[in-house]
Amino acid sequence: VQSAGRSEPTATSKKPVVGLRIGLVIMSLLALPLLAVPMASVEKVDASRDDFNDGQLAAALDSARTAEDLQPYASTPHLQQALILEAAGDLDAAADEARQATEDGPTNWRNWLIRSRLEARRGNAAAATRAYERARELNPASSLFAQ
Repeated sequence: VQSAGRSEPTATSKKPVVGLRIGLVIMSLLALPLLAVPMASVEKVDASRDDFNDGQLAAALDSARTAEDLQPYASTPHLQQALILEAAGDLDAAADEARQATEDGPTNWRNWLIRSRLEARRGNAAAATRAYERARELNPASSLFAQ
């Protein structure tokens, strides 16, 4: 006995649902590599920060460079390398990495602030001022830029 207005699903009405589910599974599997690479890069940057905090600069730099290899278009691995190289006393290489970070992440004010500090430490006042002004333009509400 069937109730009014309800019918049993037929084999043909189940096919679109099964096909949709299979399609979603396939799409999910295809998306995994797209998620895995950024996640691996984040893990390497985190490992680099941990090594840096433990005073292991060589290991920290190695992890940051691996993160860059995984995501060459990302600014975070370059900024991490800049900080490590600065701590190691290689200001020229640190400034190069900070410059790359600002190119890869031009709207991240922190990249510009680190670049400014590195340029100032290298004695390049004009470049330091330009980078500082750009950082302030990107984050004018920060108390760092209060006058």
